[in-house]
Amino acid sequence: MKIKPVFKNLYSRHLKRTKVFLLAGLMGGMYSCKDVLEPEMPEKSTPHISNVFYNNDTTIQNLPNDKFMQHLSDINNASFSVMGEDVFRPTTDANGYVNQFLYNSAANCDEHEEHINYLCYTGANARSNFANRIDDRSVDSVATIDLGKKYEFVVNGCFQDPREDWGIHEVDEDTYNSVFRNMSDTALAQMAWDRLTEVNSDPGHRQSIYDAILQGKGRWESTQEIVSMISKGAKIGLKHSDVGLVQGSVPIQGEPEKHEHFPYSGGVETKRAFLEYPDGSIKY
Repeated sequence: MKIKPVFKNLYSRHLKRTKVFLLAGLMGGMYSCKDVLEPEMPEKSTPHISNVFYNNDTTIQNLPNDKFMQHLSDINNASFSVMGEDVFRPTTDANGYVNQFLYNSAANCDEHEEHINYLCYTGANARSNFANRIDDRSVDSVATIDLGKKYEFVVNGCFQDPREDWGIHEVDEDTYNSVFRNMSDTALAQMAWDRLTEVNSDPGHRQSIYDAILQGKGRWESTQEIVSMISKGAKIGLKHSDVGLVQGSVPIQGEPEKHEHFPYSGGVETKRAFLEYPDGSIKY
């Protein structure tokens, strides 16, 4: 959820990963406090990921062992940050079980990048969408979430040097249908030309991309974004907070049976714990 479309930007931040894992660990530890004590207890087991199946009915029958985030004191007022950037807010069905997430995905914008990250190109820099839970709820503290389709326009495989490749990325399904589905090659070529001009790209490279798109060598590709969230808060004794992992479908290089994970942390904002330092200052 391959993890990227929503989390594709996370893959481009490998240099930040070490810092983020340390941050997630610290955030998990910071939920012990003066007023609200959430003791940390040893984790007893690591859940496995269930097989994913699709169900168009978002009111999936709730099984008795559906314990995903049920330790939280107020699930509907909780929010979680993935690697410090993408924010998820769970919503529940009539029985109080998590069935959807409202997520805000932050774009990784680089004003000098010649490729078009559509969120950055339009100045939005973030996207909010609802994502449905699609697992059968049979695995303790694990939820599998469908984040929807993501589209990108790619011009590659037609140049001797792969550095000539070009693309439009971070296009959600609504934008694809309303803006790009019926856009002509001429319009796409002009968009590429304007972008490459804006970032002072090499004139020869700009012309090559422009000509390639007019010749029909660009194509749209789509991916279905599926992620699994592994909640660990209940197992370490938290009541108002949660920490865990987001697992995508992209395999780890050299270990195809394993997949990349990214930490998340957060909780109920109105019951956030704090640390009081010896000098009297407070750190939230």
